[in-house]
Amino acid sequence: MFFNLRRGPLLLFIALLLNIQPVRAADPEGGVMLSTLIEQALEVNPRVRQLRAGWQAAEQEIPQAGAWMDPLVGLNIMSLPVRSFDFDREEMTGKQVQVMQNIPLPGITGLKEDISEQAALQAKSYYEDTRNNIVFQLKTAYYSLYHIEKSLEITEKNKALLEDFVRIAESKYATGQGLQQDVLKAQVELSKMLEQLIMLRQKSSATSARINTLLNRDPGKPIGKLAEVAEEPFEYAVEQLQQMALGNRPLLQAADAGVRQARLSYELAKKDYWPSLNLGLEYSQRNNRNDLLSGMFSISLPVFADRKQRQRVQQTLFEIEAATYQYNDEKNEINQEISELYSEIKQNLELLPLFGEGIIPQASQSLQSAIAGYQVNKVDFLTLLDNQLTLFNYEIDYFRVLTEYRQQISRMEWVVGQKLMISLQ
Repeated sequence: MFFNLRRGPLLLFIALLLNIQPVRAADPEGGVMLSTLIEQALEVNPRVRQLRAGWQAAEQEIPQAGAWMDPLVGLNIMSLPVRSFDFDREEMTGKQVQVMQNIPLPGITGLKEDISEQAALQAKSYYEDTRNNIVFQLKTAYYSLYHIEKSLEITEKNKALLEDFVRIAESKYATGQGLQQDVLKAQVELSKMLEQLIMLRQKSSATSARINTLLNRDPGKPIGKLAEVAEEPFEYAVEQLQQMALGNRPLLQAADAGVRQARLSYELAKKDYWPSLNLGLEYSQRNNRNDLLSGMFSISLPVFADRKQRQRVQQTLFEIEAATYQYNDEKNEINQEISELYSEIKQNLELLPLFGEGIIPQASQSLQSAIAGYQVNKVDFLTLLDNQLTLFNYEIDYFRVLTEYRQQISRMEWVVGQKLMISLQ
C-alpha cells in the first residue's frame, strides 16, 4: 500500500524536522558509570593482582637482605677409641658443642637492605603503572563502546527514515511522478545502512567482551547502557605535562630506582675486596677430666680478586651505565609521546565546537532548505537524500571525535601518571 502522494511529502517533512535536532554531548547522568567499572577492574583484574602480589613479595625481601647469616651449631665426638668405644680410656676423648657465626663488615647489611628496598620500589612502580594502564585500556574500551552505541542509535533512526524514503520513492515512481533511480538509490542506501548495523553490533559485542575481560568476568555478560559522555576542556601546556610525567609516571620512577639500585650494587661490590669474618666457640666435655673451651677466628682471603671482585666492580659500573641510559630513553619516549598526544588532543578539541556549533547546524539548515525545496518540487529526491545522509555522517563523526578526544586524554593520563580531567566520564 502506497502513501497518499499529497500527504507523503508533508509526513516526510515532519519526520525530518524531528530528526535534525543538533547533536550535543548529553548530561552525563544515568547508565553504567565509568568510575564504577574502574573500581571493579582495579580490584579484580588478574594482571593488577599479580603485580600487587609481586610488589608485596618484594617488600618481604627487605628485612631478609639486612639480616645476618644464621649461626651454625655442630655436635662432635672427639678422639673416641674405635676398639673399645670407651669415653674414659683416652684423655683427648670428649663430646663437643660448636657454634660458628659469620660477622659481616660494617655497612654490608645496610647496603643489601637498601638494594632490596630499591627492588621493591621498582616492583611497586611497575604495579602502579600497570594499574594506570588498565584504567587507560578500560577507558578506551568504554569510549569505543559509547561511540558504537551512539552510532547504532543514529543509524537506527536514519534507517527508519530511509525506509520511509524508499516507500515515498516507490509510491512516486508507481504513479509516474518519480524516477526509478530514486527508488534504486534509496534502496541501496538502506542496504548499506543495514550492513552498517550488522557491523556495529559485531563491534559492540567485541568491545563489550574486552571490557568484561578487563573486569575478569564472562566475556558475554551484558554491560548495560553507558552513561553519557560530556565534552570537557583540556587546559594544559606541553611543558606542564612533561614536568608532571617526571614527577608522577611510575615507569620513570621504576627506571630511577634501577639507577639507584645499580649504584648501591657498585658500593657493595667494592666492599667485596675486604675479607669476611667468622667467629666460633667450642665447648668440649670429657668424662672424669676437665672440660675444655676453645675459640676460633677465620677470615676469607680475596686471592682471586682479579677474576672475581674486580670483575664484579666493573660489572656494576656497566649496570649503572645501562640503567642510566634506560632512564633517559624512557624519559625521551614519554616526552615524545606527550608531544604527539598533545597535538592530537588539541586537534580534536578544535573539531568538537566546529562540529557542534558549525558543521552539524549548517548541515541541518541545508537539510531543512532541501526539505522546503522538495515540498515545492524545486529540489529533487536525490538531493534531499544526499542532504540527509550528509547530516547522518556528520552526527556519527561528532561522536567519533568526542570519543577519540576522551581516549587521547585517557592515554595522556597514563603517560604522565596523573588524572587530568575533572570527570571520569
